[in-house]
Amino acid sequence: MYLFFILAYLILMFVIGIVCSRKNAKGNIFVTVDGGLPWYVNAGTLIATYVGSGAIMGAAALAFTSGYNAIWMYFGGWVAVLAHVLLYKRIKHMTGSTISELIGARYGDAARLISSIILITGEISIVAYNLKSTGLILNVVTGMDQKLAVIVSAVFILIITIVAGLVSVAYTDYVQAIVIIVSFIIAVPVLATKGGGVANVMATLPANFFQPLKSFSWNYALSSLLPTFCLVFMSQGFWQRFAVSRNRSELRKTVFTWLIGVVLISFLIMTFATFGAAVVPEANADTIVMSIAKLALPTVIGLAVLCATTSVLVTTADSYLLSSASVFINDIYCRYINKDADEKTLLNISRIAVVVLGVAAYILITFFPSILSMIYFAYTMEGGLIVLMIGMMFWKRATPQGGTAAAATVFLVTIFWEIFKPFGIATVFATLIIGTAVLVIVSLLTPAPDPKYLERFDFSKIDED
Repeated sequence: MYLFFILAYLILMFVIGIVCSRKNAKGNIFVTVDGGLPWYVNAGTLIATYVGSGAIMGAAALAFTSGYNAIWMYFGGWVAVLAHVLLYKRIKHMTGSTISELIGARYGDAARLISSIILITGEISIVAYNLKSTGLILNVVTGMDQKLAVIVSAVFILIITIVAGLVSVAYTDYVQAIVIIVSFIIAVPVLATKGGGVANVMATLPANFFQPLKSFSWNYALSSLLPTFCLVFMSQGFWQRFAVSRNRSELRKTVFTWLIGVVLISFLIMTFATFGAAVVPEANADTIVMSIAKLALPTVIGLAVLCATTSVLVTTADSYLLSSASVFINDIYCRYINKDADEKTLLNISRIAVVVLGVAAYILITFFPSILSMIYFAYTMEGGLIVLMIGMMFWKRATPQGGTAAAATVFLVTIFWEIFKPFGIATVFATLIIGTAVLVIVSLLTPAPDPKYLERFDFSKIDED
């Protein structure tokens, strides 16, 4: 029964995507949006993309095992969204098709190419753990073999992504944002009642589950929040949506709504998983949200949670597949392979890129022992580019040589640290510290940047709203 309703819900989302995708007639709007999106749709797609596997699986697993101490992983995302709120004028002033395009405008072609490789690697890693998470849901709900479940999920995600494009993903995400928030608003109090009330749930669980400040340590907090902060601030999928805001006023409303939405849904999921530790303590941490929905909630409410979480994982994977494809098309294919490609060619190559990147994401699953390990790798790899973004926004002395060296450092240090884990230092610390040091040192040792690299980033020209 659960499988039937989940599939029916996914098909409904697919139909919505098909209807909306009729607006797509050109290759360039397969991975972008021609003419912009209404601010409320844009906010909805940002919320739904944020609430992917990282929140539903990774952070929820932390909440199941450590309660509200998981707030530090969520908190990094909140701070990143707040930073977007505060910097929205600068963001709209400089947005391009891709983050790597911006990096290239400030630091040169070499930095752009390295950054595009970093972005594609990070994005397909995010696709990978969303695929694995969707497969886990099908495994928990139906007993389907997990490998088969992941393949089924991958095929469905590829089909909807190839057929539709960003317009359809945006509108289905808008629906998802509403559905998932409403379903958890209903489910949390029902779960608390199942556990004998909030007071009884709190009495059942260890006291430190509800004392994140008392059990606080700088190492735990920073190693949890920094990867999330960096990823959310630097995610190609988010910047792609900023670029399609119709104007600065629309972007301001979008990011404010986004902030409210992510704080609300994060608290709901964290509370849901924490209460679940009291109600279904025998559950697997990686699948806690699905286990609670199936074992501890009334069927209708459980179905709503399962449908919403499954669908949001699917649409999140769609979003990151499209954003990684947009990086390939914009920063590699159109610059180095076929500079004169027409719209039809771009559309076909975009769809081929989606398939190839989707297969690469599936293969990548086998290299990581857990969803949480994949999350931290993806967050640090892509998020490490924040070093270059901060230099872009706030330090005119940063040079193309410094930016290129820093981009290469982010890529190499993240991979090296994930493989060897030297000194017991979290990868995110090594990536950010070494990447920043390289940017500063190389920039100071090389001539000041040519004014052409600074023109696009002259924020003194921004008018007040």
